[in-house]
Amino acid sequence: MSRQLLITLAAAFAVIGLALYSTLKVNEAHLLTLEGKIDDVRVISVSPQSTLVIVDFTATNPAKIRFEVRDLTLERIERDKEPLRGDVLGKAELLRYMEYTKVPQKNPPVGGGDKVQGGETVHRMIAARFDVPVDGLGIATYRVGFQDYNNVAPKIEGKKP
Repeated sequence: MSRQLLITLAAAFAVIGLALYSTLKVNEAHLLTLEGKIDDVRVISVSPQSTLVIVDFTATNPAKIRFEVRDLTLERIERDKEPLRGDVLGKAELLRYMEYTKVPQKNPPVGGGDKVQGGETVHRMIAARFDVPVDGLGIATYRVGFQDYNNVAPKIEGKKP
């Protein structure tokens, strides 16, 4: 082979390799999600037909870009039924409730506007009111749903260990 052909082939491979590398790096940076687990579930009977469920969880952002919470949900998951969605308490409301009732606060609450930086792991809590009696809620499976401003919607699911 001639020297010019070898140089042309090397340049072509370099361009193709650079394009593949940059495509993979861009896609890796934009694979926005949260991964995690449920650490604890606490249930408090508010009335005979209303229960407050506090879920402590760990969340990790494996992406290289920030995850910013826009909206949150907390659902009770049952095998053959529709998920039961609770009414999520805001951060300030939850902190006031915990201070008033002297319920121990294991982690800071999560709320709209909270950020999880790329590669960061956080320990947070979320609380929601369910219009059902307290029976069985402590051992149920829960799903914490997150909504990012980029419309990414990861979920962390589990039960009290």
